[in-house]
Amino acid sequence: EIVATNILSGCGVSFSPLGSNECISAFGPNGPVYPFFIASLKFFYDNDYFIKAFQILIYFTSILFVSKSIHHYSKSNRLSNITFIILSISPLTLAWSRFVLPETVMISISLFFIGYVIKSLVKKKFFTIELSLIFILMTFIRADAVFFIVPIVYLIFNLNSFNEGLKKLVIFLLIFSIPWSIWTYRNLSSGASIFPNIYESYETKTKEK
Repeated sequence: EIVATNILSGCGVSFSPLGSNECISAFGPNGPVYPFFIASLKFFYDNDYFIKAFQILIYFTSILFVSKSIHHYSKSNRLSNITFIILSISPLTLAWSRFVLPETVMISISLFFIGYVIKSLVKKKFFTIELSLIFILMTFIRADAVFFIVPIVYLIFNLNSFNEGLKKLVIFLLIFSIPWSIWTYRNLSSGASIFPNIYESYETKTKEK
């Protein structure tokens, strides 16, 4: 929330303490999407309960999407309903909604990712734009989500011939590289780390004071 407040005050993605006269650009252990998400919600209504409710809404939307995708794939209402119920009450996922943390949003986007993987298998078509945007969001929230590239590559070549799959992979990587190139340029020009860096976290910066 410190980063989100700094964004709203014009300080940008920074872990500088609130009220500080300096804005030190940073790229901490997590990416910039979640702070921008929180800043957008705070702009309309600065209330933690509002933020939590909005995150829960996104979460249940993602559950509905993946349940619908499973129904299209399996043609089974029972399997789809069981999936919806389990994800709705699972303490492994729903518990995060009590906090203003990126985990709820990350889980939601991951479910959208799974839904589109299933949808791709049903339609026998790789949804390049949709999966590219989801992958960008995932990696901009948690950089370790880059490992999701493995099932993406498998899916591309499973649904296409080698030559066609290679073309789709190049397009996918080009779309993915555009926002990351812009963010890397921002980090280089502002003196921030170009990789996620635990030493640029809020806790570390405040301890240096």
